[in-house]
Amino acid sequence: MSLLKIQIYLNLFFKFVFIFKINIKRNTRKREYIEARAFYYKFCRMYTKDSLNIIGVSMGRDHACVINALDRLDGWLTYDKRLIAYYSELDRLIKEGLKGIDEDYTYASIEKLYETRYTEVSKKYEELLNRYNFLSLIHISEPTRLLSIS
Repeated sequence: MSLLKIQIYLNLFFKFVFIFKINIKRNTRKREYIEARAFYYKFCRMYTKDSLNIIGVSMGRDHACVINALDRLDGWLTYDKRLIAYYSELDRLIKEGLKGIDEDYTYASIEKLYETRYTEVSKKYEELLNRYNFLSLIHISEPTRLLSIS
């Protein structure tokens, strides 16, 4: 259940990280990778109730790596304006991406979740299109009636 939520965060996070063309799962000690992983841990910690071990396993690390990264990120965010800007942008993107996603994760996979969401949006679109067509017909045939309805 919580792994699905982490999978959603990973997808949202990879969309942002793709801009910088790095793979945060890559096993390297370069600064940009470490910072990106630290952001990922921070957001998983903020928005999920998962243990540090589960968060670490999602990136191929253990809980000690997560603790270390979170501690270091807090220090970096006190003085590094570049990281503060990345942090606020990532926070905005994740909040945007999670709008409308319920806390009830009864879906088998993230694909099933998106498939269900797509079906819901398609139904709403069809309903709105039918209403629009109906109002267009009323307006064409009886323009005064439409004014009395509203």
